Amino acid sequence: GILERAPGVKSLREGGTLGVISEKFSPLTFRNYQDDVWDSAKVALVTQKVFKEKYEQRRVGCFNCPIRCGRFYSIEEGKYAGLRMEGVQVNALRGFGSNLDITSPAEILKANAITNQYGLHLDGIASVAGWIFECFEKGIITEEDLGYRVGWGDIDSFIRLTEDITYRRGFGNILAEGIQRASKKIGKGSEKLAVLVKGMESNEGRMRSHRAWALGIMTSLRGGGHLDGAASVEGCGFDDELCNSVYGIPNVNDATDYEHKAELVVWMEK
Repeated sequence: GILERAPGVKSLREGGTLGVISEKFSPLTFRNYQDDVWDSAKVALVTQKVFKEKYEQRRVGCFNCPIRCGRFYSIEEGKYAGLRMEGVQVNALRGFGSNLDITSPAEILKANAITNQYGLHLDGIASVAGWIFECFEKGIITEEDLGYRVGWGDIDSFIRLTEDITYRRGFGNILAEGIQRASKKIGKGSEKLAVLVKGMESNEGRMRSHRAWALGIMTSLRGGGHLDGAASVEGCGFDDELCNSVYGIPNVNDATDYEHKAELVVWMEK
């Protein structure tokens, strides 16, 4: 069948969405899009293999999905012992890992867990945190503004910031409005550090390498995300016959090629 012919399906079944990340291929935006590739030594600390060996309990999947790329994790020791949760998808690794420069799998799991517990949008809170961390780094936001220091790789400051946003405490009341509104209130050059698509926060990778993926995110109905038109099939290994029968174009496997990518995005958005 179609699923069995796609190498990407095997990868998702065996490693989940984290399986697309390795030391050799790490399209992980770094420190609020300051770079599009994370250091391979840091990537090695948070690969799917590390999560699987230390924390994975079982596979899980969305209703009626034949792939079941999800995972259920449990932390048995350390600061977050007793934490059990579903996750982590690659956007969480990007948003809480490379985006905040956090290299501890347990801390990434904790960040993902509190985001779910507070009912927050993962990409949104990760983007706001990355933006604030960079604003703090550049002196636009100060300890006096926040009431505490924040910084790259600091999970505790992320947790505190997330709680302030959730309960709209102090400076968190401004940040709870999202980056677009908050940057207008803060000013002082913070707007230049805001990564937005149609006013929405974006926590995506592969924007400089995968043509249809990037175009789909830029033209997304919602803005900033990959769920409305971004073509995740680039590089999945579909043969020409399958591409023609499904998408009506000869090949989608070369992510860096511009040919037929607009047609692919249109197909995805329909």
